[in-house]
Amino acid sequence: MEFVYLAEDEKSKVLEKHLSSILSSVGAAALSRVKEAPSGMPTLVTDFGSVYMDLASGIDVDAERTRLSKELEGLGKIISSIENKLSNASFTEKAPAQVVEGARRQLADNLAKQQETEEALNALKN
Repeated sequence: MEFVYLAEDEKSKVLEKHLSSILSSVGAAALSRVKEAPSGMPTLVTDFGSVYMDLASGIDVDAERTRLSKELEGLGKIISSIENKLSNASFTEKAPAQVVEGARRQLADNLAKQQETEEALNALKN
């Protein structure tokens, strides 16, 4: 089974440094970096970037669609919760600045994950 990933340079360096451990952990033959997100491949969105698996490797596409849909549902709940917190004047005025900024970063990170997960789900609909 082979995988490709899309990641920022800094995160790619970490993945490359630990490549042999990653390959042996997941039982993969290869993990290669790509410059653009491939279409039609199931995706796992991580803090290190997005990892794509070639559909030719025989995965259950319906199960992957279900998994991604559940992941989107969970991300939607998290995003809604953070948005509610940030729209609460009592929170933003009384909480320490670093706590409010942390919530904003968390919102941005989860919105990015949501977009990547939606793209992955859409790729499986082709």
